[in-house]
Amino acid sequence: MGDGGGGYPAEILWALAAPMKRIHLCQSVTGPLRNWSGKQWTDATEWITRKDGTRFASGEHLEMEFQRLADNGVEGFPIGDCDDFDPKTGMCNGHPITNNNQRRDHEKTKGEGPEIL
Repeated sequence: MGDGGGGYPAEILWALAAPMKRIHLCQSVTGPLRNWSGKQWTDATEWITRKDGTRFASGEHLEMEFQRLADNGVEGFPIGDCDDFDPKTGMCNGHPITNNNQRRDHEKTKGEGPEIL
């Protein structure tokens, strides 16, 4: 990293000068497949829903859905609504933040859990 002046690395100064973006959190697909126990899958049925809002019948059904997603190359899914999410990378591409939409978007998504694609 080079010195960008004032003792800050150039990469940090560049990031500070870039337009701010809101990045949605996401739920990994492969991480739980590798690490979650049966109880964790069962517990997750309380906060992971389908897009239509319905819940999975059991932790086993949820795990099978995660496996289906992984088999189709999906790395993750967003927590809350995200219209610029790439399921293949499992990342939100970011949304520009303006004073007008920052608070409204925060209020809209407060308390939402992840929804399977």
